Amino acid sequence: MPAGQTGLATAATRATGACQAGPVTDTTIRDAAAADTEAIGRIALATGQDEEWSGSDPAYVRHLLAHGRLVVAGYRGAVAGFGATLRIGTGPAAITMLCDLFVDPRFHGLGLGQAMLGVLWHDGTPRITFSSLHAHALPLYARYGLDAWWPLLYLSGDVRALPAPAGWAVAPASAGQVADLERQWTGIDRTADHEAWAALVKAGFGASDDPVMVKGVSVRPLDVLQAVIDRNIARNRDRIPPQESHEIHFAIGEGTAAGHRTRVTCRVIGHPNPLYDDYADAGTSMNMSIGVQQILSKPLRPGVWAAEEYFEAKKFFSDLRKRHFEIEIETQTLEEM
Repeated sequence: MPAGQTGLATAATRATGACQAGPVTDTTIRDAAAADTEAIGRIALATGQDEEWSGSDPAYVRHLLAHGRLVVAGYRGAVAGFGATLRIGTGPAAITMLCDLFVDPRFHGLGLGQAMLGVLWHDGTPRITFSSLHAHALPLYARYGLDAWWPLLYLSGDVRALPAPAGWAVAPASAGQVADLERQWTGIDRTADHEAWAALVKAGFGASDDPVMVKGVSVRPLDVLQAVIDRNIARNRDRIPPQESHEIHFAIGEGTAAGHRTRVTCRVIGHPNPLYDDYADAGTSMNMSIGVQQILSKPLRPGVWAAEEYFEAKKFFSDLRKRHFEIEIETQTLEEM
C-alpha cells in the first residue's frame, strides 16, 4: 500500500506536467509545524477523515512532518486546509506521492487546494495520487496533467474464509525485514513507512498472535474480541433486522441548452435483488464494471476524457437497466442566458 493513503480512492493517476497556481486573496501557504497538528486534525474530521492513519491521527501527522512535506493553507489568519506529499525513491526515478489535500468545507471555492498543489507539486518529478470522492478533485488533478491509470478495488470480508494456496505459508516479520524485501524488489527504501505502519499495529491489537495471560489462561487478544462479537450477535439475533441494500448514485451537470442555463441530474437507483445478495454496494461494482468493459471494448485513447466523451451513455444506462437498476434523468431550466 503506498505511503500516505487516506480515505477511499477509485483510481490512481500520474503525470509529469505542470500547472501554475494563481494568487488567492487573503491566503497563505506555508510549511506545517507540530503546533498545527490540532488544526489539521479538525480539518480532517470536518472532511470525514476520522480513520487511523489520516490527518486526524497525530502519529500520521508526525510521520509526514518527519519524512515528507506537509503544508497548511491559511485564510485570514486561520488554518483552512492541509496537503502533504511523500517522495518515493531517489534520483531521476523518484515519484512524488500526493498523500493528502483537504480543505475545511467552510472555505471551499477559494482555490486553496490549487494553491497548495502549486507548492507541493513544483519540482517536476513524476506524480501519483489516489483519486478523491470530492467532485472538484479530479478536474483539479487533470489541470496538473494527471491521467487515470487503473481502478482501485477495495475488498472486505473474513480472511479466514479464503483457502491457503498450496505451498504458501505466512510467518511474522519485522518492519526491517519487509522493507528489505521491498528494496530488493523495487530498489526503493521505504523503511520509515514500514516502521510507522508496524508502530500502528503494535499500538492496537497488532500483536494479535502474542498470547496474554488472563486468570492463568493463555489467550490471544483477537480471539477474545471475536468471541465477544460472536456472543453479542448470537444473543441479539432476533433484534437484528434483515439487511437490505438500497443505493442511489447521482451526477449533476450544468451547462447551456437551447439558450438556457440548464441543470441535468442523473440518478442510478438500486433496490434489493437476489442477484446482489452478497454485495454491500452493488451500484458501485456494476457502474465500475460496465464502464471498464465499455472503455476496453475500443482502442484506448490517451488524454483525460469525461465519461460521456469516451463511451456511449445510452448503452451504459441500458446495461445498467438490464442489471435491475433504475435510471432517472431530470432536466431543469435555471435561467435565461
